[in-house]
Amino acid sequence: MSQITDAENWKINQDFLEKAQPGDMIQFIRTLYSHWAIYIGDNEVIHRWGDNDGIGQTIGVWGNVTTIFGVQFNKAKITKSKISDVLKYGGKIRINNYLDSKWKPLPVTVILEKAHSATNQEGYNVLYSNCEHFATDCRYGQQ
Repeated sequence: MSQITDAENWKINQDFLEKAQPGDMIQFIRTLYSHWAIYIGDNEVIHRWGDNDGIGQTIGVWGNVTTIFGVQFNKAKITKSKISDVLKYGGKIRINNYLDSKWKPLPVTVILEKAHSATNQEGYNVLYSNCEHFATDCRYGQQ
């Protein structure tokens, strides 16, 4: 099986951008874990993001693992980013509203208001306050 080239990854991610709707949960697929965000339109997301979270920087495998458990996330905050900035160091993205069959999504205006109003809030805990919890709380009103 051949590896996906950067050009093929760009095509996959570009196809995503044409389908994403404001309020969608976005999964950024990484080597050791996934990062989650809420799509707000114009190729931007709001998400819980750390200064040294292993997503925006290359800090090695151990750095990526320790950030998952909150060691380097003590300064994580809710922020707005361009998708291209989140993807700067590779990976793939997909729309993944995986809880839609379990919980009814909130109206898009409410999802976006929840995401925007949380901007600049700080804090992280892998068990109850991570990027996926933020995205599910915005979309469904629960984690």
